[in-house]
Amino acid sequence: MAPEQATARQQTATRIIIALFIIIAATRIIIAYQSPHPDYDGYLPLRQVESIHQTGLPLFEDELSYGGRARVFSPLYTYLIALFGLVLPKLWLVKVLPNLFAAAIVIPAYAFARILTKHEGLAIITAGMTGLIPALFLIGINDGSPITLSITLLVTTMYLFIKSRKSGKHLDWLLIALVALILLHPLSLVFLIGLLLYTALLRVQSMKISPKDVELLLFTLFFTAWFSLVVFKKAFVMHGSNVIWQNIPAMELSAVFSKVTLLSAISSTGFIALILGVGGLYYGLTETKRKSIVFLTGMVAGVVILIWFRLIALRTGLALLGILLALASGYALHRIVDYLRKTKAARLAWAAVAGIIAIFVIATLPSMLTTELTDTPTAADIEVLTWADEHLSEDAIIMGAPIEGNLIAGVAHRKNVMDTDYLLIPRVEERYEDTITLYKSFFKIDAVSILQKYGATHVYVSPQTEAFTDVAHPRFLDDEQCFSLVKTATDGTVQLYGLTCSLRGEEYG
Repeated sequence: MAPEQATARQQTATRIIIALFIIIAATRIIIAYQSPHPDYDGYLPLRQVESIHQTGLPLFEDELSYGGRARVFSPLYTYLIALFGLVLPKLWLVKVLPNLFAAAIVIPAYAFARILTKHEGLAIITAGMTGLIPALFLIGINDGSPITLSITLLVTTMYLFIKSRKSGKHLDWLLIALVALILLHPLSLVFLIGLLLYTALLRVQSMKISPKDVELLLFTLFFTAWFSLVVFKKAFVMHGSNVIWQNIPAMELSAVFSKVTLLSAISSTGFIALILGVGGLYYGLTETKRKSIVFLTGMVAGVVILIWFRLIALRTGLALLGILLALASGYALHRIVDYLRKTKAARLAWAAVAGIIAIFVIATLPSMLTTELTDTPTAADIEVLTWADEHLSEDAIIMGAPIEGNLIAGVAHRKNVMDTDYLLIPRVEERYEDTITLYKSFFKIDAVSILQKYGATHVYVSPQTEAFTDVAHPRFLDDEQCFSLVKTATDGTVQLYGLTCSLRGEEYG
């Protein structure tokens, strides 16, 4: 191919990738703006940004969460969005920026697929499939979490690893991306486990293990271990091995995984991507034995192991699995085209690819376009908690479902009894069960006992507390001697009750 043709083809590919980025970003942002409010957990990063702007430090000590507690986390992402927050509207930090990070995955996906397929067109198709994986549209759309940037950075790190192995270049960029990933999110463990399994697969298949691979594995292992110990030292001391599960209550962990069926898991990862991805990995391992395919297989196996042992959030795990299988699908499409070109149906090679892509789009677009925000507070929530911010005493403590904890702290600016960050919280199982018991209580003496145990002064009742406890209206709240309705939403779906009595002769800590 002439240099002019190669340049023109590369420019065309660049324009298509930019168009894919814009389409995916726009779709995600439109979904995010289905509601004018962030998701429940989206209020925490906004509070973190506000803290950095005011004090220069994030909320390592949070006076509102759990009535006052310490937090452990890597602050890199918090400082990053705080920097953007100097020039962008606050809501953009939750609804726009994370979705731009997610859409940017098409760039490293395209670069990775070019190595696998050695074909511009197939690389573009693979990038598009990667960005349109249904499970990817279920995470990070409206909560301001670092997960979208972390996933894109993970795929970038994978590309740089393969590129550095093939050419010996890009090693500096690989180390920068890897360190950034480790500092950004525990998702770096996926890369570490993938490297471990990649090395093991090379040995099993009697393939040569490069000294560079071993050096990178050791660097990743020791740097990840060192950084984790530095950041999560207190958590390791308090929770021991349970820190791996982020101290999440067993009831919540089981509930999340029990809601997902095999069919829904396959649907969220993409049925076509699953078939093509598994086929591509199988062929690559058994026939060509390419190291890039072995590495991708190690990554897929690592994610499956993490999901199986519940070591990764289920939505995140399914999104990663779908992305990795979409990358492997590019190689499967490459093999299909090569095979058909050697048969009498050579002219149908690209028609077959077009048909497969059409099926993928038909199967994917409906689920993507009907994606709804399910963890977003309603106007009634905002109405009641805004009232609480203006009228309640500053030392008020509001009992609600754990998912509502960050909303209570972010809108009412009052202490909650529980939220979804469970690290460094002692007896979290007991607190979780007490919250459920409270809303299911029939008698005021049981309810008042639990409220006094945690110093709570108010009880929040909403559709989320009903979903959490299966109780629409707790019976004990009908006792007007101990509970008064201080605020109800205009539509009647959310109420805030105040505690007006106490149990005498008993002490509660």
